[in-house]
Amino acid sequence: MNIFSEVFQKCNSSARAKKYFICCKSTARDLIYALVNSIVAFLRPGTCLYFVQNSKHMLSLQKYLREAIGWAGAFFSLTAFSLNSLNVISSQSMEYLLMNVIGCFLLILYGVSKKAYASWVLNSIWLLITAIALIKVFLA
Repeated sequence: MNIFSEVFQKCNSSARAKKYFICCKSTARDLIYALVNSIVAFLRPGTCLYFVQNSKHMLSLQKYLREAIGWAGAFFSLTAFSLNSLNVISSQSMEYLLMNVIGCFLLILYGVSKKAYASWVLNSIWLLITAIALIKVFLA
């Protein structure tokens, strides 16, 4: 067991655990490991975060990752709506439905990370409706 997994176990067993920073050599492997754990922490709030070398840069990386996910979700949803409104694609086309699914999923992740309950509940319902429509189109 390495230092990362030991700290991860300690952090998950503690109810008050927030963030832990680990500084080590900044090899490519360590940076990838820190990025993967940042994504895991993004998806499971309250778990440990592992960072390497300069924790301030990694904190800003995680913040920008969250914002990028939100903006990407908004981009997909608005692009689908715009293309449909301009009669470029129909509301029953695979492109429109897939853009809505991707946009809703990313906006759900963003809403959950920000604890914006109304946003992620609305997008969850929108995703469910879009998934049903996508299945109907796929089966037809």
